[in-house]
Amino acid sequence: RRRQGLRGRAGESRPNIMAGIMTDSTGDRTGPAAERCLDTTGHRCPIPVLRTEAALRGLPSGGVLVVLADDPLAAVDIPHFCRQAGHEVVGERLSDAWRFRVTKRDPPG
Repeated sequence: RRRQGLRGRAGESRPNIMAGIMTDSTGDRTGPAAERCLDTTGHRCPIPVLRTEAALRGLPSGGVLVVLADDPLAAVDIPHFCRQAGHEVVGERLSDAWRFRVTKRDPPG
């Protein structure tokens, strides 16, 4: 079951933690360096990794996927998956979530 958004402890709205990433209606970033954004907040292991893997399949080599996850295990699982698959990943800790920037790399060969 997916939450509609992140909420504070007292049910207050939280600031947009995907701010600065402009997307069109398909979720693709507008502009020359297109990025795909994936919000997995509200989902628990293994869903964030499975959705990350599926989203990366649709990107060309060099494409960028920005993943937002609030599952504590995502801090370990997403970087591990990316390294095993040969992708580059940079994680950033936010107040109650993680934001990962994954650059797709094709496997050697």
